[in-house]
Amino acid sequence: MGEWIVPMRERGSSHAFDLNFLWHSERLYVMDNHRAALWCWLQHLPGAQQWQLFHVDRHYDTLRSRLDQWLALFPTGPTTLQEYLSLSQSIGGISCPVVSWDNYLSIFLARNGDKLSRALFATAREGDRPQHPNLEEFDPWAALDQFERIAEEPDESWNEPPWIVNIDLDFFTARRSDRAGPLRVFDDAYVAMMGKYVADGLRRKRIGCATIALSPETTGSWPLAERLMAVFLADWGDSPVLSAN
Repeated sequence: MGEWIVPMRERGSSHAFDLNFLWHSERLYVMDNHRAALWCWLQHLPGAQQWQLFHVDRHYDTLRSRLDQWLALFPTGPTTLQEYLSLSQSIGGISCPVVSWDNYLSIFLARNGDKLSRALFATAREGDRPQHPNLEEFDPWAALDQFERIAEEPDESWNEPPWIVNIDLDFFTARRSDRAGPLRVFDDAYVAMMGKYVADGLRRKRIGCATIALSPETTGSWPLAERLMAVFLADWGDSPVLSAN
C-alpha cells in the first residue's frame, strides 16, 4: 500500500512553489506540483551508474534564466524533503524557493546529466528547450510506442540502464482560448494504456523511479486531474485518495 510523504493539505493552487501532497508506492511517486520530482529521483539515483530519462509533459520544465545561481545554491549531498523544499534565493531582495515547477529538470540535467545515456522528451515544446547531448524529442503520439518497448521487450534482450519516467497529466489536455475549460487531447484508452506500460515497467524494474504530477492549474481542474490520475494508475492498483477539501 502507498504512503503519504506529505499528507493531502487542500485542493488549492500549486502555483510555482506550493506542494499540496506527495504520495508514494514503492518507486512510484504522485504529487500535485512537479517541483518535488527531483527530490524523488535523488532517493534512487545512487544505486546506478547510468540512467535514462523519459519526460512526458506539455512543458519542458527546463527554465534556465538563473541556472548558475540555482546550481550554486543546490546541495551536492542528500537532503530531506523539507530541506529541499526550503532552499531559498534572493530575487530583488525577496526570498523565494530555489526549486520551482519549471526549473527542477534544468537543475537535474545540469547536475546529473552525465548519468543519463538518453533524455527523451514528449512535449508540446513549451518553455526553454532542454540542454543535453543525448536529447531526443518525440511527437506526443509516438510516446506510447516507446513506453510499450520499455514494458514489453523480452527480458533476455533487455540490457539498458533503468528509466526515470516523469509524467505531468497536463500532457493529456490542452488550453482553450475561450476559457471555457480544458480540452482533452487523448482519451481514457490512451491514458490507461500509458499507465499500464508504466506499471509493467516498474514491476519489471526497467523503470527505476516514476513521478506523476496532477498540475491542476494547467491540466484544467482538480476534478479532471484526479480523474486522469485514477485512469492512469488503474493497472498499478494503488493510488492516493485525496480526501481534503
